[in-house]
Amino acid sequence: MVFIDEIGDASPEAQGRLLRILQGKTIRRMKGNDEIIMQHSSNQEYAVNN
Repeated sequence: MVFIDEIGDASPEAQGRLLRILQGKTIRRMKGNDEIIMQHSSNQEYAVNN
């Protein structure tokens, strides 16, 4: 499992690169149950609208 905390604090460029990796499925599974979890604690709806 990969846990990325406070993803919203990453630069827009870093967020874009990570999104392209995830969408392009360029992550190679080794074995087992792989999960990627991301979190951000701020109010994202407020940040988008303001």
